[in-house]
Amino acid sequence: MLAALAEQPGCFATAQAPLTLLVVEAGLKLRGGEVAHEASVWRSAEDFQAVARLRTQLDDEDFSAVLHVSGLVGVDLDRAGARAALDLLEDPVVLETALDLLLGRADDPERLATTAELATRLASAASRPVQHAVAAWLLAVVAEREGRPQDAERLLRDAVHADPGWPPAVDRLAWCLSDRGDAAIALALWEGLGRTAEDSDDVRELRSLPAAPAVELGRNDRCWCGSGRKFKQCHLGRPEPLPLPDRVGWLCRKATAYLERRGGACRDDVVDAVMARAVDGDQDNVLEALQDPLVLDTVLHEGGWFGRFLADRGELLPADELLLAQAWALVDRTVYEVEQTRPDEGVTVRDLATGERIEVRERTFSRTAKVGARVCARAVPDGLTHQFIGGLFAAEPGREEQLLDLVATGDGEVLLAYVAARHRPPVLNRAGRRADRAGGRAGRLGTPARRPGSGHRPAGHGAPRAALVHRTCAGTGRPHPRAGGR
Repeated sequence: MLAALAEQPGCFATAQAPLTLLVVEAGLKLRGGEVAHEASVWRSAEDFQAVARLRTQLDDEDFSAVLHVSGLVGVDLDRAGARAALDLLEDPVVLETALDLLLGRADDPERLATTAELATRLASAASRPVQHAVAAWLLAVVAEREGRPQDAERLLRDAVHADPGWPPAVDRLAWCLSDRGDAAIALALWEGLGRTAEDSDDVRELRSLPAAPAVELGRNDRCWCGSGRKFKQCHLGRPEPLPLPDRVGWLCRKATAYLERRGGACRDDVVDAVMARAVDGDQDNVLEALQDPLVLDTVLHEGGWFGRFLADRGELLPADELLLAQAWALVDRTVYEVEQTRPDEGVTVRDLATGERIEVRERTFSRTAKVGARVCARAVPDGLTHQFIGGLFAAEPGREEQLLDLVATGDGEVLLAYVAARHRPPVLNRAGRRADRAGGRAGRLGTPARRPGSGHRPAGHGAPRAALVHRTCAGTGRPHPRAGGR
């Protein structure tokens, strides 16, 4: 527009058609406020930006390996070249980073197809067990992105069968089994990788589950699961599922594990949320923000990723958990007033937006909650009563309406910035008085909402959250030290 006015000062003296209409009539593509002659221009720009970011995150060897592998799409590879690529992808950092470049931020069908085609060609050239595992892992991730979790699980079983000691395949198969409810097998796989409750949220969650109830059925009795089959033909040797209320924390963990392993735009949204919650860009504050349960809950709920979790992983979840999770998706964040407390048992709260009274099963918060206190949280059904999930924070007295208006916008990053403001040091005005701050100090719940820290090991060698930590710190321009090694 400025160029047009410079050349023809009177070109807009009379009413003209909207620029958006002129762009479309000219056969150009419009995305937000940007114009291009074809959609591939944006994809190329995103790829260029991604490569530029990787240059600051990876060492020279890994960066070269990632560029080499991501440039193999459409290249005529001989068997030696394919095996060399598989050897590079054996490293978890190269593997996940190259896959991000191959697939891009969105689930573009064309990119999924070209990545699957490359993985298939690599699989046909594989000779060593770990090479077969790498190719199967790549195909499994493509299947996940295409909404085929059961096909992904089958491919991951093939990968672990090919090389039972390759961490990325073992971790991802354990993730599938945990989603299915097979806690014992998933835990055995994760602990086989050396994960412990001190450095893995997955292990910590499964270790905290109460013992499954004993099944007192004869071999020829009808199975407890309702399948109509005999117990010996169905669930003999497998524990009966825990009651739904005891699985709320596990279901929360499943949703969070999805954010940690999904990749693409999901990871970008997590980084944006962390930076919104961080008091500033300092690395310590970024790491602290990543441990706030409210951060990932806003990505899941306000950010829409919980619905994607159910769409992508719902086939794996036990049927009763899927129904419960679908009910959670309908529960928005609000402000509650505590009306009654029962220490170590729960609280009765009233939703200030609707007036509804809710019984909440909660041990930690119930010990310190005061009648009349007001908190911002989400109280979701648990099969019997309700439980808080995703963290909560105190609403500042007199600002409850402002907070209700804020959560009603459904903007998670705005909410996180509101909370971050309460953590900043007081600001003095010119008169030397403390300036006012909005928000409320975030709190942490004891059961489903807990998010303790984890080890900072690269993906494939430790808790997957370490990969998010690494990328989030890199997004601040402050490199995170890479622990361990190949």
